[in-house]
Amino acid sequence: KSLYLIPFEGFLVYSSMAFDRGGSAEEFCLPFLAFAIYVFIKTIRNNELPDFKDSLLIGITSGCIIWIKFNFFALYIGFLIPYVMLSYKKKCFPKLIKTIFSMCLGILISTIPYFIYFGINSAIKDWFEVYIYSNIFGYPSTEKSSIVNILSGFGYILSFNTATSLLTVAGLYWCFKQKNTYLFTGLLTSLLFLILATYGGGRNYVYYSFTFSVFSIIGCLFYNNF
Repeated sequence: KSLYLIPFEGFLVYSSMAFDRGGSAEEFCLPFLAFAIYVFIKTIRNNELPDFKDSLLIGITSGCIIWIKFNFFALYIGFLIPYVMLSYKKKCFPKLIKTIFSMCLGILISTIPYFIYFGINSAIKDWFEVYIYSNIFGYPSTEKSSIVNILSGFGYILSFNTATSLLTVAGLYWCFKQKNTYLFTGLLTSLLFLILATYGGGRNYVYYSFTFSVFSIIGCLFYNNF
């Protein structure tokens, strides 16, 4: 029955203050991030690791994330934690290694077109200098400390994505009540890692918080089981 929520949720996401006129990298990343959350929930609820197909697709889509706005990759790191925990419990580390390898292969596949394009134009050095070096060492601000900005980031998310934040909280609450440690841990840590990666540089803009609206889809779990 949560399918009926999709139009309503879309309305909430794109009518939030954080949408801020659209056209941001955050907007283009939402489908990829949503796919990662879908695969995580599907596999963890089945108490299994992603198969080769899902792992490869996660790699390809996360590779797109890396080359659109690389700090969003933090979300995927949060999902790896419960997979490691599950592998330890089921003693299936070889499958975990295969899963990670498949994801890395997917990232490589989505990266090849960039190397071809910038290689043809003799601009690989410029690509890395502008996108990676400048964003890591030139973009962070010293106007606010990282800790202060991270803490204030929670307020920004609630202020600019109030409705979707409530759906996210409802979804996390349902996961906690289910006592599914892997599901709750993965969703919470991926959310926290994304907050750290987004606000850890000391800067903040209204559209930054738009990314977190993707977690509102877990509110469907709450509604579907209410």
